[in-house]
Amino acid sequence: MDPATTTKIQDLIKSGLYEDNLRELLQLVKQKFFDSPALYGSLISILLSLIDEFGQGHINTNLLNYYQQNLTQPMLVALAAESSPPQTLLNALNNLHSAWYKL
Repeated sequence: MDPATTTKIQDLIKSGLYEDNLRELLQLVKQKFFDSPALYGSLISILLSLIDEFGQGHINTNLLNYYQQNLTQPMLVALAAESSPPQTLLNALNNLHSAWYKL
């Protein structure tokens, strides 16, 4: 695990799920895919969906705030669980997918 890249990913998530951040996040997450495919594949899927919504003009300020409030923490928890025991990572990924599905 490259700590500098992981820190950059976490910082971008914390700074907001804006289109520019999402695009930068996507590039960083793709670089890390083979470190933990389940984790980074999940993030890639979510980021691509959010970027697509921005591209279609479907994210207004209220919706963006809602996404940030409901996705930021599960994303950060999943990233923090990358080096944890498998069950911990699985639980974090399940929570991330549940949060995404609820949106």
